[in-house]
Amino acid sequence: MPGFDTKHCACGYAAAMSVRHVLLSCPRWVDEREEELGELTRDLREILGTEQGATAAIRLILRTGLLEQFKATV
Repeated sequence: MPGFDTKHCACGYAAAMSVRHVLLSCPRWVDEREEELGELTRDLREILGTEQGATAAIRLILRTGLLEQFKATV
């Protein structure tokens, strides 16, 4: 991805940044995860497989700023 020199997360805990890591375990986004996902299960398939979960996941990703390079496309 443009602007990223490595596939590793800046948190230092993940071997590679992934959707699973950001949505479920990255320590950088604990507060955002709690606010957006709240009571939702911590199972990635259940989160992304429901309208409520997918919407919450999108809000979480937007709050992280990780995909700012796509902002100009919307």
